[in-house]
Amino acid sequence: MPKRDIPKGPEPWHQGDPTRKIGLNTPIDEPLMLMLDFLVENKAIFSKAQFIREAVTKAAQAEIAHLYKVREAVKRLDLEEKAR
Repeated sequence: MPKRDIPKGPEPWHQGDPTRKIGLNTPIDEPLMLMLDFLVENKAIFSKAQFIREAVTKAAQAEIAHLYKVREAVKRLDLEEKAR
């Protein structure tokens, strides 16, 4: 598994054990499964599971970055409001 670029900090995922695996039983619709099969068969991806893990990691990191930006904007607005 590739090393993830997760910054160090107080967030709860920093205390997680990367060697511990937790299963996620989620139904996937047939068209998506067929797309993943196509990607594996044409050697565009190595495995469906690894592709899904990497995609979810990137999506979670993007959402966390967005959340931090929103929090910072709200904090700035609160400070501006208090200054008035």
